[in-house]
Parts: sequence; structure tokens; C-alpha cells
Amino acid sequence: MIDRNRCTPGFGYFLQWRCPACEQGVLESDQEMIRHWPAAGVYFAIEEGNLLRSDDYGVFSATLKCSNRACRQGVAVLGDYSNFELDAQHAYEHRYSVRMFHPPLKVIDVPAATPARISGALTRSFALFWSDYAACAGVIRVAIEAVAEHLGQPPVVAGKFVMLGRRLKKLKSTHPEIVEAAEAIKDAGNGGAHGNEVEQAKLLSCYELLEIELRTLFNNDATRRRILIDDIRK
Repeated sequence: MIDRNRCTPGFGYFLQWRCPACEQGVLESDQEMIRHWPAAGVYFAIEEGNLLRSDDYGVFSATLKCSNRACRQGVAVLGDYSNFELDAQHAYEHRYSVRMFHPPLKVIDVPAATPARISGALTRSFALFWSDYAACAGVIRVAIEAVAEHLGQPPVVAGKFVMLGRRLKKLKSTHPEIVEAAEAIKDAGNGGAHGNEVEQAKLLSCYELLEIELRTLFNNDATRRRILIDDIRK
């Protein structure tokens, strides 16, 4: 399940995002590893007294580290910062807006048994999530195409390209719920590919819906259930 509070585009302190490597620890920040780089002319304006220190803004870079001692994965972060005034005494704090994580954070859980074409597309989409919602939605659509291919509907038949909508239609009789979800996600992806604005809330709904369908297809619960029942009845 997506924690939407950890997907906020702006924040005043670094959140405890889950490590993308071990998925057990959380990413810890160190103030000494956060660097602020003022925008063009800002530093000079502050030095000359033409701009208050509290009006500082620019870009930042930081390095986070996994809290799991067996992992300690490092994650680089880039984005924008500005200042937020806290009170009448002109106390202020930095406000951050992330543009990129490397390696990318996992917005949703992807079952280990997920085919590489699907999981690879999702990983590419995770990298775009913080910087370009429309492009991210377009790459999620690529994951839906890979799902259709996995279910037996390839993009090319007898040398001819088959539109995704037609491929999904052929799957309706055998996978009606997955197709309904895939069509909704495809439509959002089409909008992104055509340059239409995609809202973050709708994008997160696409991710959450896709996570449910991936669990249905690849988490192997049915097989594990059978093994456990047979083990109990021995």
C-alpha cells in the first residue's frame, strides 16, 4: 500500500523513505551531507544586502544512507529549495522539493516473480515520478503493455503491430478485473504521452491499482496457500 504522505512534493525535513535496495531500513539524512546552492544572482544579492537571507532559494544535493546495518545503501537526492518564514522574528527553515533520487525509490511493492520487462518499466517510472508526472504515466503504460504480453497478447502478430486497446479487449473474457484496471491506467498513460497534465493524486492511484494487479498475478499466494493446507493435513 502506498504511503501518500511520503510522496509529498515539498517538505521541511527529510522523510523516512524506505530503502530501495533492502526494503527493510529507512533512509537517514545527515545535515552535513546536505548542500545548498543558491540560484543565479541570489548569493551576490544577499552579500550586497539587496536580498534577505530568509529569501534564499536555489538547488540542493544530499546523500541519504540506509539505517539497516547489513545494507547501508547510499541514495543521492537532487532538487530545489527555498526558505519558509516561521515567525515574526524572521526565523526560517528550508523547504525542499525533490526532483530525483538515485537509485530511484520504489513507489510501490513489485513482487519478486514479476517479469523483467514489467519490473524494468516500473523502475524507469519510479525515476521519473519526482520530476515529470506526464512522462512517468507514459512509462507506466509501457508496464501495462508488458503485462498484456505476459498474458499472451504480444504487440506484434504476423509482422503487424497490434494496438494495446485491442490486445486488452482480447483478454477481457479471461482476465476481466485486470483488464478493467489496465484500461484505466492506459488512459492516464495516453494522456501523459500526449503532453496532457497528469495530477500526482491520479498517478498514485494508477500505481496503487497496478500494485494490486501485480500481487494478483505474481505473488504466488494461491500456490503458497495450497502448500500450507497440504502441510497441515499431512
